[in-house]
Amino acid sequence: MRWIDNATDEQLSELYEMAFLVVTPSITEGYGLPVIEALQHGCVVISSNGGALPEAGGEFVEYFNPSDAAGLGELLRRHLTDAPYHLGWQSRVATFSPPNWRDTAVHVAQILRRRATTPIATHDTVATDAYTDTDTATSDLAASAPPLTTPEGARPSPGSSSPSSPSIPRT
Repeated sequence: MRWIDNATDEQLSELYEMAFLVVTPSITEGYGLPVIEALQHGCVVISSNGGALPEAGGEFVEYFNPSDAAGLGELLRRHLTDAPYHLGWQSRVATFSPPNWRDTAVHVAQILRRRATTPIATHDTVATDAYTDTDTATSDLAASAPPLTTPEGARPSPGSSSPSSPSIPRT
């Protein structure tokens, strides 16, 4: 292992392109930029489920509990020893499209339009509705997102039926 300090963008791109897979073991992450960068470069990513990492990687990343070293070890072993399994994840990553401002703006505008037709909460319900508004907005975004497909041989995310399932539901 070699530690590279202050890598240039070109060096970072080369490292991603040479990587067999990228592991992001962070306990918490504010946005998940390393995950998105790795996916943009076509890298298979194994990430902890800490912070915003699952939101950043979505269905394109395999997750583990950051306090479970054995679980991480098992995922690494599987990718290193099961070529069809790893290739299934490579196929999935090949379909990754990073988030963009236009799509985000369209989704937010749709939510705002729906909200504009909803009556304003009364004084008594403002405190109790504060949390459900966020949950509803998140659900609205997820419901309007296009479905993802699972490549043959890839392990489905929790909640989907099988590795050969034709689509993965967004949650």
